[in-house]
Amino acid sequence: MKNTENDRDLRAMSEQSELTDRLARLLSSSSSTEEICEGAAGELKRFMSVDWAAIALIDKAGESAHLSPLSRRISSAWEPGTSISLTGSPVAWVGEEKKALVEPDLGQASRFWTGVSFLRQGVKCTAYMPLFSRGKVFGGLLLGSHHTNAYGARELRLLKFAASQLALFLENESVRREMEETTERLTAIENLTKLISCDQDVQKAVGMFAEQLKKTVPLDYLSIAFVEGQQARVLATNTPLKGEIAEQRMYRLDDAPLGWVATHKKTSLNPDFSKEMQYAVDELFLKAGLRSGICLPLFSGDEVIGALQLCSTQPAVYGEKEQHFLEELSSTIAMPVRNIYLAALVRESDVFEQAIIHQLATHLTPIIASSDILAKEFGEEAQTDQARLIQNILKSAKDLNSTLSRLLELARVRVTAAEEQIGIIDLKELLEDVARRALPIIGGRRQALLLELPPLLPPARANALSLHQMLLSLLSTVSGLAVEKDILTLAGTTSHSDLIVEIRFPAPNFQFEERDSFLHVFERHEPDRQRYPELALQLTTARRFIERQGGKFLIERKSPEMIVISFSLPMATEHSQRKSKMQGYCVKCRAEREMKDAKSTTMKNGKPAIRGVCPVCGTEMFRIIGASSTL
Repeated sequence: MKNTENDRDLRAMSEQSELTDRLARLLSSSSSTEEICEGAAGELKRFMSVDWAAIALIDKAGESAHLSPLSRRISSAWEPGTSISLTGSPVAWVGEEKKALVEPDLGQASRFWTGVSFLRQGVKCTAYMPLFSRGKVFGGLLLGSHHTNAYGARELRLLKFAASQLALFLENESVRREMEETTERLTAIENLTKLISCDQDVQKAVGMFAEQLKKTVPLDYLSIAFVEGQQARVLATNTPLKGEIAEQRMYRLDDAPLGWVATHKKTSLNPDFSKEMQYAVDELFLKAGLRSGICLPLFSGDEVIGALQLCSTQPAVYGEKEQHFLEELSSTIAMPVRNIYLAALVRESDVFEQAIIHQLATHLTPIIASSDILAKEFGEEAQTDQARLIQNILKSAKDLNSTLSRLLELARVRVTAAEEQIGIIDLKELLEDVARRALPIIGGRRQALLLELPPLLPPARANALSLHQMLLSLLSTVSGLAVEKDILTLAGTTSHSDLIVEIRFPAPNFQFEERDSFLHVFERHEPDRQRYPELALQLTTARRFIERQGGKFLIERKSPEMIVISFSLPMATEHSQRKSKMQGYCVKCRAEREMKDAKSTTMKNGKPAIRGVCPVCGTEMFRIIGASSTL
């Protein structure tokens, strides 16, 4: 009897050892989850009856379990679907009790509502084994057999070893999948954020944004709207559907979910318009064939300034996962979209201003013509009151016409600003071409142009055509202020992560204190408006252009007779990042310099840094950088 028990124990230990070794080899040699699960199912079938098998993983909310088949060659169909409610299920039981459970004969009795589903599939006996992670049950290994009493003490002992080995792998795999999903989600949000502001044509940008978003969430209608008092203004709409919803531009806040979203500062969701119409606009959606919708707030600080609205022709498509993704997306794109909205408002204002100026100039033309005719009839030298009055009217009308012309030019500059395409340009090549084209103009005035450029100049980010035209116009204008034999200089250099362009010219009569008024030409006082009108217009338009490129515009006096017009342009990203990493502050020179022999290192506090020496005095320098930065 004792020998029989010893033989049984030895056989059990041998089976456990064999199953453990087989699973260990499987886990170390397989490269995919599917391959491991297939192999594990095959190994279990060597030791016990397995006609049904699945892995159940409990979701983070603890409300449901997600089922996946252990093997494609073993049945795992579950009547309710791939997710089941935890309430009253065997997965909930093993999670609470933290131990295995066997139902030897489902035809006689079952503790759970799932027993009926098993019997329909021909399963008569089931075993449920918990999967542990750090003492907590995160799922279960579920097996079923067509035979009653298929799982006894021997089978449970083997299943316990199998479950412990599979649990570690499944937990790691779950973490890996979660990280992959997070990376994919963040990448998708980053790409979508780039698309929403990739084109100055708002409708075009939103169209590309919607097409990309369709790859992640169901989408048949998308709109972006902003709060304007008690109204909502639709910035852009993208939908293949026709009718009023595609053409709507303004609506009352109370007629759409945006009103509720703005008040409650949270997402509004309607899973099925046909079952519940919450707002007047829902009826339009339903008539257009849309069934479900979600409206997400766009925040500026704590205030809801607008909303991103999505709808689908299918009901109940925006679940918890989709809502979480869209809320993260809406918070990321809120500021870029707000800037697009403000730019659209400015553009509308500029077009309106341009139209007003044009109308004023149109009505002013006959006044100038009539006054000119009357002045000629009286004669320019006439001293009568009527003649002086007519000359006064004519002069004032011409001054007003000149002012309107400059205003119109500025309005046109602001309108075309939205159409500028900023790209990476070879600044050195551009400056050389500007100098080449300006030389005949400057030479014709018997002046000289000096070009000062380093051997290498990093690329810049700007609109090449507009920059070229601006520099050529400025050189031509300042040349008109200089006299014969004067030397004008066009120079380019670098400073930290910016590129600096300078135009130096002699102008002893230029009043330095007028600098600010020249940069804001139409904010000047009346006496200043007659001074250098062409230069004033050039400087004003140039300043606005440079600021749109992300740079700064300055006028400085370098000497009693030398004026310098300078501006900065952002360096192309890859160059500015590399250069900024190698910049450090020299305590001896009391200046920022590019470090010599710069190398990556780690500070005593664990923070990564760049360490080098000052190229001038040799003093040791360092710069703390972000953890992800490398030299």
